[in-house]
Amino acid sequence: MQDRKLPLSTSDFRSGRFDALAIFVRQTWPFSKRPTPEGALDLVAQTFGYSDYLDAARCATERPMPNHSMLINPVSNLTRLLNLPKKDLDMSRFDLGMLAQAFGSDPEVNEFFKSWPMHLISRWNFDNAPCNFQTTFLGELEPAFERAWSNNSKEKQPFATVTKNYTSAASIVPALVGEKTIDELRKLRIIDIIDEQVAEAILQDTMPVLFSEILCVNETSANDLIENTGLSMKDLWSLPRNESGFPNLYQHMRTVLNEVILNRPLMSLYELSRSDDGFYYTPYAIDSSGSKRGEALEEGTFVFDVVRDEIENDVFRTYTWYGQIQNEFGAIMAYVTGTYIAGPAQEDASSMDLISALDEMSDRDVEIIDIVLDSLQHEILENSGDVVNKSDINTRLLFNFGNMITISEWERSENATHGIGITLLNCCIDRLKKSFKRNMHVATIINPYQYKNDSGLFSTVAEQRIVDVKKVVVQLSKLRANSSVLNIYARSQILEDTENTFHKYCGEQVDSFFQ
Repeated sequence: MQDRKLPLSTSDFRSGRFDALAIFVRQTWPFSKRPTPEGALDLVAQTFGYSDYLDAARCATERPMPNHSMLINPVSNLTRLLNLPKKDLDMSRFDLGMLAQAFGSDPEVNEFFKSWPMHLISRWNFDNAPCNFQTTFLGELEPAFERAWSNNSKEKQPFATVTKNYTSAASIVPALVGEKTIDELRKLRIIDIIDEQVAEAILQDTMPVLFSEILCVNETSANDLIENTGLSMKDLWSLPRNESGFPNLYQHMRTVLNEVILNRPLMSLYELSRSDDGFYYTPYAIDSSGSKRGEALEEGTFVFDVVRDEIENDVFRTYTWYGQIQNEFGAIMAYVTGTYIAGPAQEDASSMDLISALDEMSDRDVEIIDIVLDSLQHEILENSGDVVNKSDINTRLLFNFGNMITISEWERSENATHGIGITLLNCCIDRLKKSFKRNMHVATIINPYQYKNDSGLFSTVAEQRIVDVKKVVVQLSKLRANSSVLNIYARSQILEDTENTFHKYCGEQVDSFFQ
């Protein structure tokens, strides 16, 4: 078994704290044959994973070492110690055989080791000096701070099933602005509505969210923090999570807030900005060489690719497909991607088989197919009067007539001509029909990319979002002219809150536009 050693600092020994821990162990020893002072030092060192006291002192460091983000529990380490071969232990100074016999069966043994004052040792910041991050690291934290201060009205705690509400700028602006049109909002800066005093109050409410991102991390990130600060994770966790514990973190974010964020357009709280290439989310380019060489269109060059997905489902086959239109210089003007689902045409299959197949691919596809199942459930109710659970729907209702495609991402550059997106979609459908020889149903969630989650908190912005959703609906409706399209299933989802794969349908929704 590989040794796991509790990291120790040279200060643990210089200050006498390690000795104090050994004295505590000897004085509170609940068994016969009390260890000698030297034996108590060795016992403590061995319980922490070292061969003896001298080995522990020799391994102590001036700064915390990597891979020591967690405090090793002396009780679990004692288990390791008692399982070592007896030849590796010095049994002369204390009766480890007696401990081994009692450990696990005598609660007094467990309580004894749990009572050790572990706060005394494994500390590089015993006096709780404040933490000061390096400037580069503070810059890396700016996006997380901006995101939390500006929007994201729910904080998701790691490994928790509940969310904690806090005040963000986006959630407070509607009460401060009052009734204004979208054009009036576009002329305002954040500081026109939120003054520095209110901004500071939001900062104080936001910082705990930032601390959760900084301190609740994996081992790699923990090692980065150790290297950056010179403090162990135990040190960082023990500091007060306020300005006294992290002064330059507060100072830096306050400067970013007052000099940068407050001077941004007010609508930046609710809308994304396009990148330099004209997209909200930059796509990767499909290689147009070889078998994927382009097809000339009036709008540019159409490039297409389809890849079989490796899923374990025996009932359905899925394929990921990609389409792009590129200009003469190879720059992407529009892109779309989704899943092609091939199902049994003449055999019965459960909708849960379909969900399971898509769950291997992405939660997004599961959300989209849930819209389809809603529509089928409604169709069965209208035709027969029966209320059928979505999980019991026979997918032959769909696949007897054709296969299914989902649209998961679909965007055009602002540098491209209007209508290029629907041209691209039709080209992709035609290519899929040519490859698979079947007509298809089309399903998607309409989610205009420019809107952030908190756009639903402001009625004026939410109304504008619905207007933009309907523009997308008008474009999607043009697919009905494509002879390969059987049905179109679409729904807008304003807010998304991802609890798990099957329970992601939260927030205000627009009714289905296609029945």
